Amino acid sequence: RELLMYTLTPMQIAWRLAQDLPEGSVVKLGPGYPALVQDFLTQAHKVVIYPDADTPGIGSGQHPSSEAECRGAGLVSTVENINIDICVLGADQVTGQGELVCQPLAQHGCERDLAGTAKRVLVMMELFAKDGSCKLLSASTLPLTGLEVSSVYTDLAVFDFHHGQLTLREIVEGI
Repeated sequence: RELLMYTLTPMQIAWRLAQDLPEGSVVKLGPGYPALVQDFLTQAHKVVIYPDADTPGIGSGQHPSSEAECRGAGLVSTVENINIDICVLGADQVTGQGELVCQPLAQHGCERDLAGTAKRVLVMMELFAKDGSCKLLSASTLPLTGLEVSSVYTDLAVFDFHHGQLTLREIVEGI
């Protein structure tokens, strides 16, 4: 059966997530959809982007080779011992307790390596897989990273985790 509803595009999800990045935070973007977040940061955001060294592109731009200004957001490529406030990752699944499922990445190893010691992990993903199964699961059949997800931004809703409890923050208008 076909489900008809309004859904956000990856660009719209990235825009929505960018609105929640606190001023002055240092943010690390994972590859794929998370890199789109860079395109929606302006001077007003005052966010420092710390891309993964192996990520080939940041949003629609190219990976920087040195410290630079990009669309009003500070963009840092080589800083040692920097404290990452937020890591933005894509995910295939997240458990209902807020644990990120580990999918090996071609150049990066596991998402856990990308997140490092980030204080918060934000995830961008579609809520349903192509086969119609939900990607927010009570238990995962895939390996877990041990990373605790703070929020999940999907094409249908935004979810938050507080002490292992899933909370619906907002849903897309029209659903």
